Amino acid sequence: MVVAMLVLALCAALIVGVEKDFMLIYQRGANSLLAEQGHAYLRGAEELAAVVLAADYDADEEAELRRDDLSETW
Repeated sequence: MVVAMLVLALCAALIVGVEKDFMLIYQRGANSLLAEQGHAYLRGAEELAAVVLAADYDADEEAELRRDDLSETW
């Protein structure tokens, strides 16, 4: 009976240690994915800004107005 209790205690300690490591690895993976998602949103926002500024430049060239004000799209 004592040996069985010792084995059970050892197994419980190992399970707790493995679960702790698993949660740490899982959280690191989740943080990495969230960081990648944030960078993707940032790259998308930068690309959108570049497209809008290029369109504004083209519109100014067509209208032969080289000015920027708050009434424009950018």
